[in-house]
This record gives sequence, C-alpha cells and structure tokens, in this order.
Amino acid sequence: WFASLRESEGAADDAIRLLDKALHIDPLGRIPYINLPVNYAVKGENLETMELLLRAMEIFPDWPSPYTALTDHLHGLGRFDEAIPLYHQAVEQAPEDYELWGNLGDAYRYSSNSKSLSAPMYRNAVKLVKKRLQVNAADAQALAMLGHYHAALGNTEEALSALQRAVELSPDDIYVNYSVATASASLGNDERAIS
Repeated sequence: WFASLRESEGAADDAIRLLDKALHIDPLGRIPYINLPVNYAVKGENLETMELLLRAMEIFPDWPSPYTALTDHLHGLGRFDEAIPLYHQAVEQAPEDYELWGNLGDAYRYSSNSKSLSAPMYRNAVKLVKKRLQVNAADAQALAMLGHYHAALGNTEEALSALQRAVELSPDDIYVNYSVATASASLGNDERAIS
C-alpha cells in the first residue's frame, strides 16, 4: 500500500525500493510484478520493465495483467509489431476486454505490415464497449473509447456523437480528453487533437 502511495506521489525510487522489498518477502506476490515495472518505466528503465513483466508472465501464465502491461509498454515505445502477438495472448485470456481489442486494433493500425487487420479488431472493440455501456450508459471513459474506435474505423458521425457525450459527462477526465485527441487526429481534425 505504502509503495503505491509513493508511486502516486511520483517517488519512483522509493516505490521501487519498497516494491522490491515486498517481492523478496513474497516472491509470488502479484502486485509488485505490475507496480515495479510501472516505476521502472517512469524512470525510462525499459530493460528492467520488460524483464519483470516477462518473469511475471512465466510465473503467472493465466494472469492477464502482465500481458497487458507489457503490450502497453511496447505500444508506448512504438514497438507495435512486437506488441501484436502479446495482445493476441491477452485477448485470449480476457476476451471481453474492449480496451485490449482496441489496443490490438491500434497495434495493427500502426504496425509495419498488418494495417488491414485493424478493422476487425476495432469492430470487436465497438461491440464489447457497447455491452459495457448497456450496464452503465454514463461511463465517460467507455464512451470516449467508443469514439476512438469509431474514428479509427472512419465512422465520423458515431465517433463525434460518442465523444461529445463523453466530454459532457466528464470534461476534465484525462482519459476522456486523450481519447478525444486520438479520435480527432484519426478524423483529420488536428486542431482539436492538439487542444
């Protein structure tokens, strides 16, 4: 708990020390295997980040979190081709996770040679996020993701409608605003994407 608090305060070195200590006390504790790599990534220590996540995948092969964390890390580094097979493993473990399907669509979209495979992934993400919105129609982040997926598919009206509703519900949410920016860029509205 204290390590997570230090992490949220931006004290990556302290969090790493505490999480490393927790990992030595309980080598099968799952939380350090996710939070340690996050802190290493914050410091730009990508090798340590990937080594810990790969170790977690070996120890906990049925736990999707290390797969998603590693794919997100590779995605953030622009290493989309490497992320694709890991995203496939992640969606096998969590087939109802719309964000994983959307991230897989993003990875294909920005990959070096598999761009055409992005559309089916985005369509599945749309289907799954709509299920989520049936449970909670006021989920601003889900609406924003729906807008992102529709924008990636070129569905301008659907994208703008979902994004507008997301912003109305949660105008200051960083994740909503990030999705608005990425969707706006996909739709060719670079001015809105930058603002």
